Amino acid sequence: MTGLRLGVAMALLAAAAGFTGGAGTAAAPSDAVIEASQRCLDGNHKGDYAAAVDDCTQTITLDPKNAVAYLNRCAAYQNLRNYAAAIADCTQTIALDPGNSSAYSNRCAGYTDTGNYGAAVADCTQAITLDPTYVNAYINRCNSYLHSGDNAAAIVDCGQAIALDPNQDVAYTDRCSAYDALGNEVSAVPDCEQALRLNPGSTAAHINLGVINIRQKNYAGAVAQLDQTIALAPGSAIALLDRGIANELSGSRDAAIADYQNALKIDPALAAATAGLKRLGVDPAAPGAQ
Repeated sequence: MTGLRLGVAMALLAAAAGFTGGAGTAAAPSDAVIEASQRCLDGNHKGDYAAAVDDCTQTITLDPKNAVAYLNRCAAYQNLRNYAAAIADCTQTIALDPGNSSAYSNRCAGYTDTGNYGAAVADCTQAITLDPTYVNAYINRCNSYLHSGDNAAAIVDCGQAIALDPNQDVAYTDRCSAYDALGNEVSAVPDCEQALRLNPGSTAAHINLGVINIRQKNYAGAVAQLDQTIALAPGSAIALLDRGIANELSGSRDAAIADYQNALKIDPALAAATAGLKRLGVDPAAPGAQ
């Protein structure tokens, strides 16, 4: 997931009172608006995104011009992978508060997740114009460039994010991916290793290093990296597929078959796993294959 910024508690409560852009002298918010606003924020912070949506919706019902409630509901929808709703809510935030850099950055993330990379880059660029030190906007634009194949631009943006905040593991991971896509493993590996020092739970960094190890024919190293990914994310079909490839190339036929079969149980449409089973003489349609 790309970086999202929530409205902080004070900003949310100020927006509930009608102060979304520093102007206005609206009446104090009702207790119901304050309470719903706080629950909305708390739900996002706790990872209870469905509850956050409900509470943000209640806030908006009570105060339809609450820009920060729309922003926080956008973030909740994004985490629930309801990208269309996330984009709509961030668009509403921008309509109410055109100077809200967070809304542009969050909508950038939503556009990236729906494959609209041009709109994503435009939104993150606007967020950066509004706030040139906005780390998440650089990370989100880096991610959009990465997905669109503009790896050189991704490297620049993730580098800027790292310059602003050296503790951003996602920036190191995405820059690692961009370097790797350009065939620069010498630069990619240290970035993914740094990402793991900052966040040992970074499954993307483990997968990147696993794939690099496969290319370097270090199959034991690849399996070790992918073992960690699967321990962290047992439902990762890609990690199982990549480990299957490493096991197949190292001659561990039974382990490779098991990995391919397990990958297909998670994602029956994963053609590379089907091809792997066929290479090993196993019928993908046989019992236990999917």
